[in-house]
Amino acid sequence: MRMYLGCCVYDDSAGPRLARCGNCGLNVLDKLGIHATTVCPSGWGRIARHDRIATLFLRWLISPAGLAFQGKYFRGEAKGLLFGTASRPADALIFPPITAPGEKVDLPTAIDFVVTGAFNATCASSRKAARKAASSADAIVNTAASAKWNGYRRKVTQAWDSTHPNVPLPGSHPTSPMPAGGLEEVTGFKFRPAVFDTFGGCSEDTGALILEYAKRVAARQGKSAKNVFNRVYSRLSYCIWSYNAQAIILRRPNVVWPPR
Repeated sequence: MRMYLGCCVYDDSAGPRLARCGNCGLNVLDKLGIHATTVCPSGWGRIARHDRIATLFLRWLISPAGLAFQGKYFRGEAKGLLFGTASRPADALIFPPITAPGEKVDLPTAIDFVVTGAFNATCASSRKAARKAASSADAIVNTAASAKWNGYRRKVTQAWDSTHPNVPLPGSHPTSPMPAGGLEEVTGFKFRPAVFDTFGGCSEDTGALILEYAKRVAARQGKSAKNVFNRVYSRLSYCIWSYNAQAIILRRPNVVWPPR
């Protein structure tokens, strides 16, 4: 809660000086917890939070919806999807439901999870900037979702160029980004970034994705799709907040982790 309000989560008696991170050992630990929750690559933190969000999404939405899938901790991570390369464009691959003979078969959905920081470097030394960032978190996640799409388009283009020399990517245009429909025709699956922020919010497309699978779960369980959506969304948000708190506590300058 202190991080959300733009207050110091560590001792601020030393002024603006950065402290030593208890995990990576660098003097980069800001008082607002930005390094701990969005930057530090060592120990328990953003990577563990990302993996947990992906796991819970599959456990609470995809499995109850009766859909087959691949995921990092469920039947192996979704790798090698781009033209036989080892590229991993997503954390999970969701297979469509089995259809009756003659019905159109839907494409699999590749979901890539990301938790983006609601703060930036400017916020580390300015409470005013931190509070402003908190109020504009929706714009931040939507921008991150767009960046994820652009990165995915680059991956598809690079994979195509490496496996199809001197053959232009079908549907591509030199001056405009390739539309999602064109990417699906080339790759054989739908790409969906699931973008959350460190305050527990998500992008508009991620909310629509959760609702899509919540409707499937509700139909199987005889429940309201709205109730399923609210339950799953609140659990995912709580998970993010919980992991933020653990990351901040374990990186206090006087904490050594793992314990000796």
